[in-house]
Amino acid sequence: MAQEKISKKSKFYVTWRRLKRSRTAIIGIVLLSIVLFFALFADLLFDYRADAIKQNSRIRLQGPSWAHPFGTDEFGRDVLARVVFGTPESPKQKIKNLAGLFYEQMLSYV
Repeated sequence: MAQEKISKKSKFYVTWRRLKRSRTAIIGIVLLSIVLFFALFADLLFDYRADAIKQNSRIRLQGPSWAHPFGTDEFGRDVLARVVFGTPESPKQKIKNLAGLFYEQMLSYV
């Protein structure tokens, strides 16, 4: 009687192997990691008052450059800094919207 070697692989291992084969999945993971990095370290990367709020009419409507990778808006504020500081607020707002929708649906049945 030959002994058969049974390999038990975890679901995580199987899923990770499938993800590694998918180019679009890897691109999505990389992009999500970049967004999470900026969301977590926004305070260390940018000064909120100087870059995102303070208006500077001398540098308004500039295109992308090394100083301002996304350019500046009509008030001279750095667009990248505003995007980075807005990233953590987006999930919070979505949760509030979903809670409001749920509450509204519950009230409509009353």
